Amino acid sequence: MLTRETSTGFPPCSNRSMTPAARRRLLLREIAVVLDVGANEGQYGSWVRSVLSFPGRIISFEPSNRTFNTLACAASGDTKWECQKWLFALRGRSCVKSCGR
Repeated sequence: MLTRETSTGFPPCSNRSMTPAARRRLLLREIAVVLDVGANEGQYGSWVRSVLSFPGRIISFEPSNRTFNTLACAASGDTKWECQKWLFALRGRSCVKSCGR
């Protein structure tokens, strides 16, 4: 259930004003792409698409061969869901390095 919005465009904070899924849908309405790093078998991408009805693009990254194949199957029927077989690792605080493809 949506309630009146505050000056920021978001509903007032209240446990009764919105369900968690409704709050997430509201936050996702301005997002064009969801990056799913460490996507495993695609559980998060499937959840974002089905439960939150996210209409935008999903890009999932998974380094493991076995789980990547399951991820690719999960995304195969969705033209806006792209899967990449990459390993992302953090080095230091601000450097992101991608390895393997």
